[in-house]
Amino acid sequence: MQIPTGVLAPVAGTPFDFLAPRRIGERLAEVDGGSEKGYDHCFSRLAAGAADASASMPLDVIAVLVDPASGRRMTVRTTAPGVQVYSGNFLSKEPAAAPHTQYGALCLETCNFPDAVNKAATAGFPSPILPPHATYKHVAAHAFEW
Repeated sequence: MQIPTGVLAPVAGTPFDFLAPRRIGERLAEVDGGSEKGYDHCFSRLAAGAADASASMPLDVIAVLVDPASGRRMTVRTTAPGVQVYSGNFLSKEPAAAPHTQYGALCLETCNFPDAVNKAATAGFPSPILPPHATYKHVAAHAFEW
């Protein structure tokens, strides 16, 4: 279903539960990513039922990715209310396309919520509408260690 509903659903105990460290692909086959299995979902920093967060949010860690084989680590911080997680569901299934093959990549896009322009008033989403002469700013910082 790739259409945002405006519902901030709890993730605990679901294939979307990354509250504790675990492998991204561990439950990939359980996730409806459209016509292919996989993640293409927006994760929220807001709690379900939270008030509108149109005001600036603090720069917080929203993801830490670790490659156990090499020890490489990427830490992502943002002031944005959401992060779109995409697991390469629609990349090629052909081995000859390597390294650009299905599930061979992970994208973390810090963002406002998809379709927020249509959902902000009813779902309490931060509004993506910028008034005339206003300035938009959000920070995304990626730190790499190895």
